[in-house]
Amino acid sequence: MRKIFNNAFASFLIVTMTMGTAQAGGETASPESSGSNLTYNVGFTTAYWYRGAFQNDSAISFGADYENGSFYLGTWWVDVGASSLHDPSLEIDLYTGYNFDLLGVPSYLGVTGYYYTDEFDQDYEEVNFGMDFVKEFAIFLYEKKIIRFGDFTLASGKKSPYYIDLRLVPSFPHEYRKMIKELQNLIAEDIGFENFHSLVSVPTGGLVVAASLATEIVKPLIYVRKQTKEHGTSKVVEGVTCQNMKLLMIEDVVTSGGSVINAIKSIKKEKMIITDAYAIVDRMEGATLALQDESVKLHSLLTIKDITQILFEKKLITEDILKQVQDRIN
Repeated sequence: MRKIFNNAFASFLIVTMTMGTAQAGGETASPESSGSNLTYNVGFTTAYWYRGAFQNDSAISFGADYENGSFYLGTWWVDVGASSLHDPSLEIDLYTGYNFDLLGVPSYLGVTGYYYTDEFDQDYEEVNFGMDFVKEFAIFLYEKKIIRFGDFTLASGKKSPYYIDLRLVPSFPHEYRKMIKELQNLIAEDIGFENFHSLVSVPTGGLVVAASLATEIVKPLIYVRKQTKEHGTSKVVEGVTCQNMKLLMIEDVVTSGGSVINAIKSIKKEKMIITDAYAIVDRMEGATLALQDESVKLHSLLTIKDITQILFEKKLITEDILKQVQDRIN
């Protein structure tokens, strides 16, 4: 079987692409009419990383997915190192599963097999169960009163129709670990772990998140004080640093981005480099544009728009509350 895979990869890729194009553009019955859908994808990457581990300098991939109602079946092929087109080392993934609702949250249960065509016996299978993180986490925040709706005054002195305190999340270790893992996956997909040397954060909420993430991805961590320490070494930036060090900012909640921007300015004074910042929740009140002015791109796991829209769809908040929050979004 493995020799067949080795010899057939190039032609299989071309033929399947042709079949996919013909099916999409021909006069065959549409997938929707039979309740099924068949799609293909082809990709090329200059650096292939999977779950934070480097696989290959460059990789060509092919995937095919079939869906019929809640059932799905698919395959994904990628070269993980080849001496020639006739002798590739391939990773071939096969997966199948079923989508369903669990307590009103979209969920899935499936199995995935990872198979390799080289001489190493690294094949393995895993069972996968999961819930839509954004929906699951939004409902969790509401049920545990981590997000509250009413009349609140923020640290900036501004009034707000809601308050979110992510410092409570570590009190729920299972949900907290899911949050950290989801952040880890987002960073891996967006920029990759090879593009920064260390994490950086500001006390206190963001620093807790950054410390947990640093442990997971085995990266150094530094943090920026809000003001210069008046004793000892009188540092603003704490941790082992050097010039031209590439940093990734981690924060729990961003509103206008003020505290993050102050930290970025301190980092730049130390002649270190920062181009990206990640937050768990973006309140969407100007932080994205403010960070852009500092040449930093803001990413987030969730936005307040995501959270409130989900809660409204689940009939957990009223349309009036939804509108009050949306009116504050920039």
